[in-house]
Amino acid sequence: MDRLYIFDTTLRDGEQSPGCSMNLDEKLRVAHALAVLGVDIIEAGFPVASPGDFEAVHRIAKEVHGPTIAGLSPSSAGAGQSVVISGSGFYSPNGQVIAYFGGTSTGTTCGSTTACTVTVPNLGTAPTTVPVTITTTSGTSNTVTFHYT
Repeated sequence: MDRLYIFDTTLRDGEQSPGCSMNLDEKLRVAHALAVLGVDIIEAGFPVASPGDFEAVHRIAKEVHGPTIAGLSPSSAGAGQSVVISGSGFYSPNGQVIAYFGGTSTGTTCGSTTACTVTVPNLGTAPTTVPVTITTTSGTSNTVTFHYT
């Protein structure tokens, strides 16, 4: 049976609207409300933007249960550079949790249920935009856009 997944970007994109800003407590309240609404995936912020955004993504991933919590930092890099993919639900009974950039495996198995530090694989000609996904034995995440430089 087909399933529709709801991927909410309020906590990331909403912060980029002129005059809009939330403190940590407000972000946590919004994330909890999105969980109650049944949102499947919450893109909680842009952790590399500031220590405050990093803390917000980390706290949301720890405290909000139900949805997968996502974040990617940096959102652009070149081959051989390290990036952190943060979120929740990075668990697999056999330990196979692998990140893919545009369908190319990083060859790294994540060692945490909330974050993966991976090396960007060689994706050929740059610059380009590619989808990033996390795959476990339970399935594949929705994509996050990544700029390969």
